[in-house]
Amino acid sequence: MADTFGPVRDSSGSDGAGAHAGDDQDGTARKEPIRVLVVDDHALFRRGLEIVLAQEEDIQVVGEAGDGAEAVDKAADLLPDIILMDVRMPKRGGIE
Repeated sequence: MADTFGPVRDSSGSDGAGAHAGDDQDGTARKEPIRVLVVDDHALFRRGLEIVLAQEEDIQVVGEAGDGAEAVDKAADLLPDIILMDVRMPKRGGIE
């Protein structure tokens, strides 16, 4: 797998040549959708992301939060695979 910046490597240093999109690291097909928590202080932007992500059959938006502090609580409860988070938000930003 490569792009204009060179091969994409995972944390193990592998270029993922044996894997396909939607596969887990062991090469088996992923059966469950990727669970995503969307975090942004703008409700309209959050909703737009949810609409776009809902069009993907292998992605499931499991929750949303309006700031970083709320995101920490929701992440502990919902256990998402991925948190899609804004960097600058009130109370707690995406980098903190």
